[in-house]
Amino acid sequence: MNMQEAKPQKVKYKSKQRGIGLAFTMDLKLTDLIRAAFDVEGLQEAEIVKGNVQSAVDLFASSASPQFLVIDISGTPDPILSMENLATLCDPSTSVIVIGEDNDVKLFRSLLMLGVQDYLVKPLTQSMLEESISIAREALLQSKPDAATHKSHVIGVLGIRGGMGATTVTTSMAMDFAENHNKNTVILDLDPYFGTCNFVFDIEAGRGLSDALENPNRVDSLFIDRAISRESENLAILSAETPLNRPLSVDSNAIAHLIHELKSTYEIVIVDIPRMLITENPSLAVDFDDIFLVGQYTLASARDTIRILSLLALNAANAKTHILINQHNKNENNELTRSEFEDSIERKVDQQIPFDDKAFFEAVKISKPLFAAASGSVLRAFKTLPLLTTAKEMLDEKAINDAKKLGKDSEESEGGLLSGLFKKTKDKAENKTTAGDDDSAGRSNTNKKVRPAKKKRPRPQGKGPGKRRRQT
Repeated sequence: MNMQEAKPQKVKYKSKQRGIGLAFTMDLKLTDLIRAAFDVEGLQEAEIVKGNVQSAVDLFASSASPQFLVIDISGTPDPILSMENLATLCDPSTSVIVIGEDNDVKLFRSLLMLGVQDYLVKPLTQSMLEESISIAREALLQSKPDAATHKSHVIGVLGIRGGMGATTVTTSMAMDFAENHNKNTVILDLDPYFGTCNFVFDIEAGRGLSDALENPNRVDSLFIDRAISRESENLAILSAETPLNRPLSVDSNAIAHLIHELKSTYEIVIVDIPRMLITENPSLAVDFDDIFLVGQYTLASARDTIRILSLLALNAANAKTHILINQHNKNENNELTRSEFEDSIERKVDQQIPFDDKAFFEAVKISKPLFAAASGSVLRAFKTLPLLTTAKEMLDEKAINDAKKLGKDSEESEGGLLSGLFKKTKDKAENKTTAGDDDSAGRSNTNKKVRPAKKKRPRPQGKGPGKRRRQT
């Protein structure tokens, strides 16, 4: 936390997301106390600004108020009027602690009526300030909805093998939920070393995820607000870029606690799950509502799909699993056809996403998920994914209708989303043939050449390559 000089009109303090804590004081001795108290309460990223109530008013006129606000009103000519002006600019959920020099009951009651959490009189000790911040923190936590009553869905995305495109699916689906369905959505990238969800949005990863996994007891809604990176009003990302020489043990209980806290704040929690993590901690998927397995039409993908489905059947029996084939048209000759793949895993593929290199490079150029640059069959495929989940009941009706207009769900036919497109192409060809027949109906067939059908030569039994005639 750095002391900043207050400017005559505005204090330069701008953040893309709402700050965790902020303090205004002109008292250097009080500054040291506030800094120490913030550190003890886990608010290391909170800032202390050299200023007064008017400095806070100037600031919050153009930016959001923090979750915690400490204001020193010492020397303010009319503290009540100044605090009234500040109250009109602060978010109702901001917890405010006021510090002053006057031990006045009337002043204390007036501040409480304005919604101030506590009023502390100088001189004060660090323990007094810590206790006040702790009480305000507890009150703020209790004011937030609990995960038990808050309606939320947890969706896991798991690549069957490396390079299947699980992160592409995670970020694209999250963007669809946030923008088209207006759902408060968070992406949890559980790969603390090599996760790339933040890369997709060109957002710098913090160390919040690493801290959450190492110290689960510190994780609460306030910790999460401090640790996340916000892409937009409805979309946040919790990721990390842990140094490779820093050992990090991941415990399934720590992940479960983290997801529980995320559910208390966000409506949609989408988890990008590393393959090795699910094998080492299979119980982490217990609370998932939906799990997407992303693969391709290969023998290895089919084998590992069977193995992971068996693992999930034992550890996430309540989760609805979806088989998603990514880039199914990238190679002309896949190792397996769709029917062969489905026969191998003994269930149907729920969705296919075509390969589109132009859309991919465009998405990289604009620092957005593939969903933002996709069109045609790729966009249709992505828009269908939220409709497959158990969260469908809480989705925006208009967005659902728009998705249905783009194409039919893959469950309706063998051809998946592209079946509608193929049907139109087939109908068009048939109509063209019919029209050609109608045009030639009145013409003479005298000059029409008819080519005889080629007869297939029967292949002798036992004379194929490498075969010998069977002795009888």
